[in-house]
Amino acid sequence: MSKLKLFLLLTCCFSCSQNNEFSINSYFDELGIKGNEVFVINLDGCSSCVSIYQSSVNSFSEDGHGKVLILSSSRTKANFFLKLSGPNVFWDRPFELIENSYYEETPLLFILEDGSFIAKPITNPKILDK
Repeated sequence: MSKLKLFLLLTCCFSCSQNNEFSINSYFDELGIKGNEVFVINLDGCSSCVSIYQSSVNSFSEDGHGKVLILSSSRTKANFFLKLSGPNVFWDRPFELIENSYYEETPLLFILEDGSFIAKPITNPKILDK
């Protein structure tokens, strides 16, 4: 009987560790983000991003072309950058994306290709002006 308990315990632990694998698609689903393009910017990790990207990000979200996820430990700071009340604007604290190595210092544009999001670094805000 103790072998059976050990087997069940190991099976449970293995399956739990498999289910905890981070998925950017699941992360966006948890936040309610639906769309083919998601621009992600970390205001805590990029002090110049507010002035460089604000205009382009605003038009990107307003025209319905894409979604914007603002990462910041401060909701007030995120709301100052872009009004969080917009239907295409989302906010989260940056911890989960950084812990799972999905975010660098450069803002990212996630593009849905074949059912999975592909991250592309955005160094020029004009790329968002389509």
